[in-house]
Amino acid sequence: MNKLTMAISASAVVALVASCNGGNTASTATSEKDSSTVTAAYSYDKSFTDKFTHHTTMANGVKIHYVMGGKGDAIVLIHGYPETWHTWHKMMPALAENHTVIAVDLRGLGESQITDSGYDKRNLAEDVHQLLDGLGIKKFDLVAHDWGANVGYSLANAYPQTVAKFAYVESAIPGFGLERAMDVANGGLWHFGFFMSPYAEMLTAGKEREFLTKWGYKGDETFKKDSIEQADIDVYIAAYTKPGGMTAGFNYYRTALDDIKYNRANMKKLKMPVLAIGGDHSFGPGVAMSMKFAADNVQSAVVKDCGHFVSEEQPTAFTKLLLDFFGKK
Repeated sequence: MNKLTMAISASAVVALVASCNGGNTASTATSEKDSSTVTAAYSYDKSFTDKFTHHTTMANGVKIHYVMGGKGDAIVLIHGYPETWHTWHKMMPALAENHTVIAVDLRGLGESQITDSGYDKRNLAEDVHQLLDGLGIKKFDLVAHDWGANVGYSLANAYPQTVAKFAYVESAIPGFGLERAMDVANGGLWHFGFFMSPYAEMLTAGKEREFLTKWGYKGDETFKKDSIEQADIDVYIAAYTKPGGMTAGFNYYRTALDDIKYNRANMKKLKMPVLAIGGDHSFGPGVAMSMKFAADNVQSAVVKDCGHFVSEEQPTAFTKLLLDFFGKK
């Protein structure tokens, strides 16, 4: 058991409390086909470009970008930090063989609109809900990674009738384990506090590529150092170096304490099947340890030879896990 898993395990004393069925409601504008500027220089395989198209729509008052393709029951993919929808591109063609696949750019990230506020995970979940509702997607399987996993958790709690099955990847739930992963004094991760600080932008300005590469794409967060290639990094850096891009990413961390308070006060246990996935060189079984305090039906999967970025380090193994879990419909 690694230090991070031990830190998450130590939070088992946290109790679940009352449910929340609230949230904002608003209409969603008609979706329009779009082209990507962030990924314009990336050369996608024909197996990808033949199946998928870019779109934008207004949802919850913000312009959301997403990539969609395939046919069949829906699978919704929500990325984490410091990435965009692009993190799923190696997996999407296989998933789309028998499913409609929707990969979302979260608020402020990728090609979605950057806003000054609205980065608490409940509000981000509302963005995704209104996007899908506007597309007429009433029921779907959900795959979500890192901060996206906690957006997915909020979405599944607020609208449990919409999520058939939920794959929760490489995170711990705020209020039920993540706070221990944030605690450096007890084996947690240093970057949480740094990203929350008001100095993060100043200290990374002009060094965004070097910082995100050294810490994330080819650094502490990654086991297979060659899995995220330079062309992929170029896509992510193009997104995060847009005006306000780094601040938008840091805001996912700056709202974490609010997320902890909200979850402890409002969330109930999930009833749908949940697959908790961790890399063996990252969160590992700690993902399931956290999720078992927030869901009744939890399966655990630990991906071998893998760090934090499962979709890029082990896309084939990850895809198989998902298809086996969701069923080849």
